[in-house]
Amino acid sequence: MKGNSSPYIYIRDAEYGWVPADFSDDARNQKCITVKATAPKNWYVSTHRCERDKASDPFREKSSIRTIDLSLPRNLPLPSQNRLEGTDTLPTPADLSELRYLHEATVFYCLKERHYLQLPYARANDVLIAMNPFQWINGLYSQDLLREYANKLIWKKSDINVSDKTKDDIDVNTDLTRRKDIKSYVEPHVFEISCRAYHAMITTGIDQSILVSGESGSGKTETVKLLMGNLASFYTLAIDAGSSCKSDKLCREIIDKVIFSSIVLETFGNAHMVRSENSSRFSKFVQLRFSMTNASSGVGIAPAELIGSNCNTYVLEKSRVIERNSVERNFHAFYQLLAADPDYKRSIWDRLVDMDCDSFRYVGKHTKVTINGKSDAEHFKHTLKAIKLLGVTDEKIRTLFRAVCIVLQLGNIVFDRDLTDKFNEKSKVVSPAELAALSDIMEVSEFEIEECLTSRTVRVNGNITRVPLKANEASHSRDALAKAIYSNIFDYIVDTINDTTGSGGVTTTAGASGNVNLLDIFGFEGDKICHFEQLCINYANEKLQVKYTRDNFDRVHEKLAQEGIDISELTVTHQPEALQLFERPAGLISILDEECVRPTATTRSFVSKLKRLNERNKCLVRKKLAMPDEFGIRHYAGELTYSAKQFINRNKDNIPDDLINCALKSTNTIVNTYSKKLLGGGLGSKLEKNRQKGWLVSETILKSFQKRLKALMRVIEKTRPWYICCIKPNSDNIPQKTNHLETLDQLRRAGLAEVLTISRSYFQHSLLHREAISHFRCLTMGKRGRGPPVPSQTDFDSQDYCQSLFDALLPAVQQDDFVGGIENNKILFIVGTKNIHFKEESLMRLQAERKGLIAWAGAVVVRFVKMSLLLNKVKGAVFIAQEKIRQRNLMACITIQRLYRGFRSRREFLHMKRIRAAIKIQLWYRSTKCITNLFLKVISLRKIQVQVKRWFCRRKLRAMVPILIENSRKDIEMKKLLKNLQASSVPVHDGSDNHVINTDVMEVVKGSEKIIKYARAEMFHLRTNNIDLEAEKSGLVKERDEVGKKLMLEKETVKATKLEIIQLRRDLQRQAANSLKIETEKKAEERRFEKIRMEQETELKVKMKEEMEKMSKEYEKKLNLELVQQAKMKQEIGALKLEIEEVEAEYAESVNVIMETMEEEGLEDKEKFGAEYGPSEITSVGRATFEGGKEYNT
Repeated sequence: MKGNSSPYIYIRDAEYGWVPADFSDDARNQKCITVKATAPKNWYVSTHRCERDKASDPFREKSSIRTIDLSLPRNLPLPSQNRLEGTDTLPTPADLSELRYLHEATVFYCLKERHYLQLPYARANDVLIAMNPFQWINGLYSQDLLREYANKLIWKKSDINVSDKTKDDIDVNTDLTRRKDIKSYVEPHVFEISCRAYHAMITTGIDQSILVSGESGSGKTETVKLLMGNLASFYTLAIDAGSSCKSDKLCREIIDKVIFSSIVLETFGNAHMVRSENSSRFSKFVQLRFSMTNASSGVGIAPAELIGSNCNTYVLEKSRVIERNSVERNFHAFYQLLAADPDYKRSIWDRLVDMDCDSFRYVGKHTKVTINGKSDAEHFKHTLKAIKLLGVTDEKIRTLFRAVCIVLQLGNIVFDRDLTDKFNEKSKVVSPAELAALSDIMEVSEFEIEECLTSRTVRVNGNITRVPLKANEASHSRDALAKAIYSNIFDYIVDTINDTTGSGGVTTTAGASGNVNLLDIFGFEGDKICHFEQLCINYANEKLQVKYTRDNFDRVHEKLAQEGIDISELTVTHQPEALQLFERPAGLISILDEECVRPTATTRSFVSKLKRLNERNKCLVRKKLAMPDEFGIRHYAGELTYSAKQFINRNKDNIPDDLINCALKSTNTIVNTYSKKLLGGGLGSKLEKNRQKGWLVSETILKSFQKRLKALMRVIEKTRPWYICCIKPNSDNIPQKTNHLETLDQLRRAGLAEVLTISRSYFQHSLLHREAISHFRCLTMGKRGRGPPVPSQTDFDSQDYCQSLFDALLPAVQQDDFVGGIENNKILFIVGTKNIHFKEESLMRLQAERKGLIAWAGAVVVRFVKMSLLLNKVKGAVFIAQEKIRQRNLMACITIQRLYRGFRSRREFLHMKRIRAAIKIQLWYRSTKCITNLFLKVISLRKIQVQVKRWFCRRKLRAMVPILIENSRKDIEMKKLLKNLQASSVPVHDGSDNHVINTDVMEVVKGSEKIIKYARAEMFHLRTNNIDLEAEKSGLVKERDEVGKKLMLEKETVKATKLEIIQLRRDLQRQAANSLKIETEKKAEERRFEKIRMEQETELKVKMKEEMEKMSKEYEKKLNLELVQQAKMKQEIGALKLEIEEVEAEYAESVNVIMETMEEEGLEDKEKFGAEYGPSEITSVGRATFEGGKEYNT
């Protein structure tokens, strides 16, 4: 591993292309090295990983450690990373040429990091690389930013006097390169390319060309639209900046037409693809013509005014009209027309109103609803606006869309075998309704349409014969007619745009006008199996790649020539063998043309002839296991396999006479007029007039494309080219994510590998004399004094000194000196008048030697540092010994002081101990005295309570005895009265029907009255007893409160005792604050004392609690007894109430009987008896008795 001094490298990976890794210094000179893959900063968040790749992490423990065999060529080279040691950040310069190590891996990771940072543009020398950001970045395309670029790159530059120079001698970018580096004050941007091209055109008078390339979905179309808008608006910016030029209405109209023409081309030439929802299915070359005047300008340079444009198109994908992928769409024009307003559709064709995408086979169902955030109906409105702006009348617009309807309706015609034909050679239309609709829109009879589609006219010996076609052949004829008509529609659109914006024949007058050409072409396309369309596209890219490579070589050639360097040994390394395979006399194009003319030609004969006549060409790939109709071509971007099926048919592109005649009969002017060009030699190629078997044999597609491509290259050769390479970071359109394999493949197809090859071959690195000498002069000393001799010259700016210095430092390089086996070139560096130009490998070797020398010098410095550290350690040991002796003497003094202080502290402690013992005795005595007094007071209080309660109970008992005696006596009388009442309650009969009142009734009534009075007295007596009980209860409550107050006083006494104890403790703390040791012992004593105090307090609390519990229990017992007595009295009163109620009920019955008897005797006695003993009186007595019992219960 020589030559690669950096431990950070890139290794090849099957799933991610290049993976960053590092290796140890111990493994440099081995044939096999072990590396560890290390993820740089932002790797996971910026990497687009497919579902199948998410499980495969190259930085996992199992897959991060890898062993690489350096003897295998596929493992080499191992390119270095640009990051510094100790960091994981990769540099992101705006210009890729500023990378320290320049190769495919470093370029890719730089672009990836810039894409993650939302910096979509980068430079590779004069090539602008544009990564599609897949999102709108605020301010990236603002008018203010465009004005800033224009001020820096156009208006602030001085004009160039071209009178003394011819255009061939002028550096078209001289004015921009007067400063050391334009890259230092403008960021790469599409504005930069448009500004520099515009500035070069108006300052040098040389036409400019901007070539935009990239695959589908990479942003080519949007980039070209931006370029057209920028170039068209520079004149108005100049007016806003103070130019004296006047802006008239015509200029504004031309600018609007040029800008809006791209909308119409997108409608009829773009389609939704898998990779892009607005993919261009054709290539275009737009020439913007500017009028350059010598008028003065307030901004220093006279601006050029856009006066017109011309558009040429190439390789329209006509096959998309009839077939497409199931997930893709056809051209936008079909869907926009079907999504138009019903009234507008009715104005185009009556039958179009009720039709949608499902009504036409060429369109079919689709899931894509919006394109670029807008619906098809909205896009159709913009398309109509753009077409009208181009000056197309409403009638022509109607004719245009009716031609589109003809194409759509052709797809609905269905053919099948004619059952009346015995030989099964004829076919017929089995969809008469669709045929009638086609006849209506074309205005051609149904019979003529069916005849031209199902049969073919053949000329045999001057006789005209009609040959029937089979169903599949008729379908091919229908599709051929549909493709031809749509191609006519597209040509009409292009011609209309050219006629409106300035016509196609743009002529240039020296000093009067200039052109800026925009080329939007398909990027290099490659699938597993490629077809005829991909062959044409890749052939065009090969031509452009040769131009691209030669331009880069010319810039290197010119740069070295300015340094006064002999460049006779430098040659173009690119050998366009692939291009020779196409264009040589026995090449692919010539052989395919011959096979198209030969009647018995087949695809196998074409492939066999191609391989036989080009067997020496290295770019033609011959695989033993390939199919007979397959061949491979090794392009600059990689090897591709082509299938020759349909090559001959697609290359002919012949249209039967019958289809052309049918189209000529149509009243649609677009279909009719452009069909005449097929007979008259239109479509940009000369048609051969001879007819063979009823077919017009025109110039083949590939041959015609070759001629047009050569004409295009001749135009570009006369201009100063600018290159924009568009890259699609991932296929899922996710912002800030980059797919490694897809992006690397695009970088290779864009030809950046060729730029790197040229950079490595032609001295990529340049340093000034002084910089190179100051950087590498240290290598003349060598390690330990050994190395090449120091030159005698001392002038650092001397060219001879630099030559001799680097001759000594760079001897002949052996082939195995570098990673990957770099060629043993004779020229390793070239010394110019100001700069020294190095090749990649030579500069890497010098840097490696310098790094090794610095490492050796660092080791020497480390040794000296270690020696000085050792001396410092010896000095430190002496100082430590001296310090130890001083410390020993000091410790002896401290020990004596410690012993004396200990003796004095112990003596003080014994004194404090005696004082503490006395205080403890005092505390015990006082607490014992307080507790004894408390006990005596409690005992006295108990005796007093017992005597008082005994006196109350005796008094209550004396008061209850007579009451009880009286109650028992009254109970006896009550029982007697009840018995008498029961005995006298039966009425007496005298034998007759009349009742006789017993003489004892009145006595019974009087007895009842006595009972009622007795009950009233008893109720009053019970009330009185209840009042007494309430009074006694309140007395007991007051007694309880007095006991509680006494307990509170006792608690306050205990609290005061506690406060005295706390005060004593504080005194002890103040006395014990003199010595730490004494304080420690005192705290121990205090803890013991506190424990004793707590035990005493706990005992006292327990005793007081027990006494309180006893007193509360006694009080509760008394209350319970009283409550029991009250309950018994309530029960007695309840029983008495029941008895009274029973007596009232019996009395009421008796009174009722008496009242009935008295009704018969007379009213006076009744009223007298009722007034004296009526129910109301009895009821009031009973109610009063009841209320008395209720009140007593309450």
